[in-house]
Amino acid sequence: VGFLLGLSMVLGAAMACAANGSWQPRSPSTLRTFISGEWRLVKTMNYARGGVTSTFSGSARFEPLNHGGHNLLQYHEEGKVFIGSDSFAAHQRLLWDVGSEPPTVYFDEAQGERTPENIVTNARFFHTIELNHLDGQPAPFEHHCDPDLYVGRLRFSTPDAFCISWRITGPKKDGVIDNEFIRVPEADRGAAEL
Repeated sequence: VGFLLGLSMVLGAAMACAANGSWQPRSPSTLRTFISGEWRLVKTMNYARGGVTSTFSGSARFEPLNHGGHNLLQYHEEGKVFIGSDSFAAHQRLLWDVGSEPPTVYFDEAQGERTPENIVTNARFFHTIELNHLDGQPAPFEHHCDPDLYVGRLRFSTPDAFCISWRITGPKKDGVIDNEFIRVPEADRGAAEL
């Protein structure tokens, strides 16, 4: 049953992000408004080298973090990773600074108490997001994870769906990770299955 749920979410998210719509946030404040809230998240991870081909099915939430007047969003994803017939729980935390120009994303590496001070102090740079690119979509962004390079792309499909895709190349890894987000309708919030 878990595998079928994961597969149906992958197919539904892929269809939602297949159309590369012309709608998108054009400023950090409209990006904040757009991404705030709860999302269904499906990831597909395909590697030719250095990783495990798998899927992730779960939820993601962007919530305000008040710290020194900065325009920050905490990002937390949780769900299950499916590798063949096996599955296990997984989660990730990030910190999005949507008050900076360009918006900047950090790894949330806070340990212990989850206070705003601890989260911000222990954040490690991940990448920036240039919202206004020539092709009407945000520019590609990079993350160097020595010795490999991750090149990401944020695509907006509709006012209720977006995707973040990563292409990984280098001597250790060769793969693609697609993250597909579909907004949880207001009536379903809090009831999204993990």
